[in-house]
Amino acid sequence: MDRPDGLSEDTLLAHLRGETDPETAARIEAQAEADPALRAELALMAGLRGALAQGEGAAQGGWDRLAAEIDRTKPANLPHRPVWRIAALFLGAVVLVQGAFLVVGDGSGDGPLYRTVTEAPAEATLAVAFEAETTAAEIEALLRETGASIMDGPSALGLYRLVFVDAAAREAAQTALETSPLVEIVAEE
Repeated sequence: MDRPDGLSEDTLLAHLRGETDPETAARIEAQAEADPALRAELALMAGLRGALAQGEGAAQGGWDRLAAEIDRTKPANLPHRPVWRIAALFLGAVVLVQGAFLVVGDGSGDGPLYRTVTEAPAEATLAVAFEAETTAAEIEALLRETGASIMDGPSALGLYRLVFVDAAAREAAQTALETSPLVEIVAEE
């Protein structure tokens, strides 16, 4: 980019390297005496002369010095495996153990450890909706009296799925639930 005084940066650099003709050199020196900004620019360029004289290899040398400084200041006792790798190995082992448990099971039962939503439950169950003003304590007392446990609920319709030990216990509880003033609906599943 040309300056307002007609001197380019290339001309100024050539002057600092001693590559300008005597006439141009005298013109630059005269303008530098009259212009403090030009004097400052020439002083800055002269200070950078060593780096500028090296040409394109100067940047590569700078990268080499930076890499050497990083290697010099890097602590020697850094672990070879980052902490996140150790944590990932640990979590992977936990997932494998959990997966093996789900596939093999804990050995306490013969049936599957899960069931799908559409699969009929193996236990004896009833769907029950309680009256709106029924308290939790009243529901708990009724469940204890009938031998039922809440397996699921309430659904969007307000139904609870109750589970019983066997079909005989379910049939005995069904009569008690249908006659209870706390229960609004009893449905077989």
